[in-house]
Amino acid sequence: RTSEKWQDVDHVGKCDACRRKDDQERVDVDVTPEYQKAICRTRRVQVGRTTSFKHDVNRMKRPPQPTLVPFLAAGFNFASGKRVREVPYDAHSLFLFDGEETSLAVRAWTHGYDFYHPDRDVVSHLYIPNKSPLRPVFWTEDWASRSRIQFWTMLRVNYLLGLHGLLDYWVNASLLDLRDARKYGLGTRRRAVDYWSYVGVTPDREGVEWSPGRCNVFSTTGLPAFPVAAPGSHNDYAAYDAAFPVDEMREAVVDARFAKQFLLDVS
Repeated sequence: RTSEKWQDVDHVGKCDACRRKDDQERVDVDVTPEYQKAICRTRRVQVGRTTSFKHDVNRMKRPPQPTLVPFLAAGFNFASGKRVREVPYDAHSLFLFDGEETSLAVRAWTHGYDFYHPDRDVVSHLYIPNKSPLRPVFWTEDWASRSRIQFWTMLRVNYLLGLHGLLDYWVNASLLDLRDARKYGLGTRRRAVDYWSYVGVTPDREGVEWSPGRCNVFSTTGLPAFPVAAPGSHNDYAAYDAAFPVDEMREAVVDARFAKQFLLDVS
């Protein structure tokens, strides 16, 4: 029996090459494999004239129990429904790809949410080449216009994360779309500046580009818990740029409480 997605593309003719993975009900998922796919590090990337963040997908040993990690995967995350109310998807960030997961992670983390890598595989994810008709992507149509919209979206996202002064200082902030900035902005239970230290990458243009690979940490103990402070106003946008310890961040200095975990490397 073919799936609905297969029927969707069948009107343009058979696509046997696409069909091989489409019948998901016939794909057996090994719930407890020896190795899993995982996000073990992230990096800062240049996208046009602005900067974003892109995760690196790695292969790591399956952990014996769910482990605390700093990354959130857009295609695989589960939480109480209140997360969507407290940290909603930004309705004004059109055509965002690189940076979506980091934006959501920083916002959720500053609202007090933690992220865990599961100790088993519970669902399979159909992730296939961009040109396949089974995976329509927004950059295959009208990209000349959409790329310009994406550029301004990325400027907006960086501003809401408090990074405008570090990454996009050459753009007049009054030109940005800042609708519902508080609704789609940072939380007040942790500082965003601490998130970058927790991850181990610097958010400016000249600092550490790659965070440390931590597959061996995520597959065993996970990161140590980062304290959640009482609600406050320490993410005030007006004072936010000054809160970044730029010199220290450029050297990727990590709080001594977490140094042992952070500096473990995976080759």
